[in-house]
Amino acid sequence: MNARPIVVGGPPNPAAEGASVSVILGEPASTFRTSVVADLARRAELGVVAVGTSTGLVQACASRRPDVALVALDLPPDGGLSTVERLAAAAPDVRVVVWMEIPDGADAVAAIRAGARGVLARDIGRDALARAIVRVAAGEVALPRCLERAVVDELQGLERRSPGPMALTLLSARQREVLALVADGRQNRDIAAALGISEFTVKRHVHNILGKFDVPSRAAAARLHGSAHAVGGDRGPLA
Repeated sequence: MNARPIVVGGPPNPAAEGASVSVILGEPASTFRTSVVADLARRAELGVVAVGTSTGLVQACASRRPDVALVALDLPPDGGLSTVERLAAAAPDVRVVVWMEIPDGADAVAAIRAGARGVLARDIGRDALARAIVRVAAGEVALPRCLERAVVDELQGLERRSPGPMALTLLSARQREVLALVADGRQNRDIAAALGISEFTVKRHVHNILGKFDVPSRAAAARLHGSAHAVGGDRGPLA
């Protein structure tokens, strides 16, 4: 069944929709991928290339800086969600959409937590797919209509189970680790050494954390971390 996507986040930007949008498709080589790339490439508003592995996709997005990355949930070898988390650090300006065979609320929330801007079904009509890509590039969030209620229900369930504000559920596992160290008063250099990542990557994680929380400073993010433990007790770093 072709699921017609909806977009969330305000009216589309006419100028952005009329401009060329660059897309990298993360999808293993197959006749399906060939068909999708051929269909999208014939559209004047889209420029499309395809990559077959998670490592290749992260490298391509870091070097090419496309507007949108369309990532298969089962992208080998690391899987789509892990790839989205890596993209958030390596190419934070790229807007990511995860697509999967039969998306449900839990899958959609997991993708959004990882950093995705949308979730689509793989059997979406090609015209609808092209429209969704263009609108995500313009800053909107794409979801199939059939997932609206499921995503809301799942987020509300996460809020009830969460030890703190619902915003904390939007962080990836790595971002929760970074936030725990920020709340402990650690500086970026110390955090990088503790987690075995670069200082630049730490800076990008902190930037994304502040954006997800919609707060202006590390101190404000640390206070949210503290409130989570105050509500949930001593459970470790946002367990």
